[in-house]
Amino acid sequence: MFFGFDFLLDTISSTDYGIYISGIGDSGVIESPFGSGITPITKKLLRNPTEYIYGFEQTPVLEFDISITSPDPIPGSMRDIIGSWLFGKQEYRKLRIIQNDLQDVYFNCLITSGTGIYVGNLCYGWRCHVKNDSPFAYGSTITVLRQYYAPANEVYTYNNLSANAYYTYPVLGFRMSSYGGTLSVTNANDSNRVFSFTGLSANEVINMDCQRQILTSDTGLLRISNFNKKWLRFVPGINALTIVGNIDYITMLIPIVKKVGA
Repeated sequence: MFFGFDFLLDTISSTDYGIYISGIGDSGVIESPFGSGITPITKKLLRNPTEYIYGFEQTPVLEFDISITSPDPIPGSMRDIIGSWLFGKQEYRKLRIIQNDLQDVYFNCLITSGTGIYVGNLCYGWRCHVKNDSPFAYGSTITVLRQYYAPANEVYTYNNLSANAYYTYPVLGFRMSSYGGTLSVTNANDSNRVFSFTGLSANEVINMDCQRQILTSDTGLLRISNFNKKWLRFVPGINALTIVGNIDYITMLIPIVKKVGA
């Protein structure tokens, strides 16, 4: 439960406007999804009573209602300023609740509605609905940097503690050595899946967003034909990565998501 706490939206503090999250829901009893529920995708064959599972979806996205209020009446001119900050934005924004158990997480959310709270014809705030882009809140991003002074040939083990039951995809970058050539990363815990490049230039820098499947090279060349199209990903828990290739370094920015009940 959120009650009487400051919050940050787009890095702007609610204390700048003298408003706070004063409650969630309409009563003292709070019921909300913990995040990361699953919905099975099933299919039944004709005249067969058994359902077969084809996969799962992690649902629903995290949603909750909050009350944002001020201890003093909010004049009309200030309501316009606050309202333009809170409402009507057509993109997901970072919402941080300044609460002890939520200090290290944020919600990537839309504030989809706002209803004024009036007492004696004076406005004291709004009741709002918050809709997130996933079943999760987001924690800190883990940064991994591996540097090499000879051709890379090592096993690096990463323990993926993200609450996502699916794959976790990093943003990564690497630079080829002065020899150029190849890179491969084999994940023993993902059925020995191999992420690989061939035919890259000396000192070439590759940057990739594996979640969005975006690949760029500092040479300006289109390198998708040099890539085996198996985007790097991590399973939950241990990932033993065998990194082999003519590279100076590889960096991985790995997002961490968390289950948070509103």
